[in-house]
Order: sequence, then structure tokens, then C-alpha cells
Amino acid sequence: MQVSVHELGDANADGRFLLVMKGAPERCIDRSATILIHGVEQPITDHWRQAFNHAYLELGGLGERVLGFCDFVLPRDQFSEVSTSLREHCNLTAVYRYSERDDSK
Repeated sequence: MQVSVHELGDANADGRFLLVMKGAPERCIDRSATILIHGVEQPITDHWRQAFNHAYLELGGLGERVLGFCDFVLPRDQFSEVSTSLREHCNLTAVYRYSERDDSK
């Protein structure tokens, strides 16, 4: 799993940071609360989890290498400043905050 944090540079970013991950698809989806479908962000439900697993197994069964990608704009009130060590080593605190989600839905 590769994780990095980037400072957003656009005018609407307000000094926020973007956390991005690349790696095993099942690890990415396990750490995500939403999925982008046709440009619309939706909660990951059992339906989407099953669809993901089906596609992942089908592609893997064909010998295709499958990579997962995900991103998250870190909330400004919790991450107004990112330390040098986080930028350079991606402190696991950011990963754990990213993986927090409400599983009761």
C-alpha cells in the first residue's frame, strides 16, 4: 500500500490536503466509505461491495493485475497543518483517520 499526502494548490482548497492511496484493491475498499459511480459519490453498500468483489475476481481470474486507487480531502478542522514527517513518511495517523467510517448503515 502506497500512501501520500499532497497540499492542494487550487484557489478553492483553503490550505487543505489530499490523501491518496494505491495498492491492493481489497485494502483500498476496506478503508473507504464511499465509491464514485458515474461521477457521483455514493456510500459503499453491500451491493457495491459484491459488485467490486465480482469484478476483482473476474479480472484476476483472467490474469489481469488489478490495482486499487482512492483519495480523500482531509477535513481542514482536523488537518489544518501537516507536519514534515507526515509529508515525508505518511504517518499512519492519516491512514487511520481515513479509514474511519460508520458501518451501522
